Amino acid sequence: MKFSENLYNIRKNMQISQEQLAELVDVSRQSVSKWELGESYPTVENIFKLCNVLKCKMNELINENLADFELLSDDIKNTEKLYERFLGYADTYDEGRPKLPSKAIEILKIYLKKDINTIVDIGCGTGLSTEVCILFADNVIGIEPSIDMLSKARTKENEKMKFIQGYGDKTGLENECADIVICSQAFHWMKPESTLKEVYRILKKGGVFAVIDADYPPVINKELEQLDGYLRRKTVSLENHDNKWVTNKTEHLNNIRKSGLFEYSREICFAHTEKYAQERFKKFLLSQSSMQRAIKYNYGAIIEELNTLDERLSKVFKGQTLDAMYSYKMRIAIK
Repeated sequence: MKFSENLYNIRKNMQISQEQLAELVDVSRQSVSKWELGESYPTVENIFKLCNVLKCKMNELINENLADFELLSDDIKNTEKLYERFLGYADTYDEGRPKLPSKAIEILKIYLKKDINTIVDIGCGTGLSTEVCILFADNVIGIEPSIDMLSKARTKENEKMKFIQGYGDKTGLENECADIVICSQAFHWMKPESTLKEVYRILKKGGVFAVIDADYPPVINKELEQLDGYLRRKTVSLENHDNKWVTNKTEHLNNIRKSGLFEYSREICFAHTEKYAQERFKKFLLSQSSMQRAIKYNYGAIIEELNTLDERLSKVFKGQTLDAMYSYKMRIAIK
């Protein structure tokens, strides 16, 4: 049965009304109604809450009769847009992923050699990489294709920062409007040739483009790093069908240079430390795209692991907050 039917049946068997369930999960009754009608899907955090309240395992609740991604039809594999892979996970992504360190923009200022008027962040997601830019520029624009991510980002808008729907190679912005263009944790999802041409078009002469990526997992704890690697290996097969679209991050600098558009380019490395409590680290693990697909399609190899995730994390965190150091690679290009 589908998630909507499972939710309805389990709720009815427990003799809980939609209003009661909504209160226990901390959502509106309309949200529960839409879940049961199949009109929307809960976030991964709400799935965990539902399992708690309904005293069921995750696979009992979200079972879509898709035990393995290979069972999906070619139509689903080939037509699901890359930017829809985070649908329903914007909150988890926003709370679990690292924010862009201000160090990145400080480095770019060295190469710009003038005051920054406008920064454009393409593939901005929920605005984690965009927010820091308002400390350096008078005008900041985030570009994001996913409506789900964009809605979350727009809750952060202010007089200096706005978010619009667009793509890496179709931003909709004017020619030579940006002093700096960044692409944080997203360039590998884009077509490099057409995206670089668009970046060149919107950059001012002497402007700087930066592709910024953090290495995962962060340096935090052996057991947590092993857990992250284990979960990634369990879900790696869910990414195989995307290989024809996704660029290897190690090719970013080479792709920039092959474009022949920029007069100077190089790679820069730096590190940044963030704080992680247990709940935030869980959201980091769940924010990975392959993990989200595993949950969405009830991937049997991972669902049972998630049923014991809280217990495994609590043995490491023990109520404490841990430092997590991310190593960053930034590939820059000057127009």
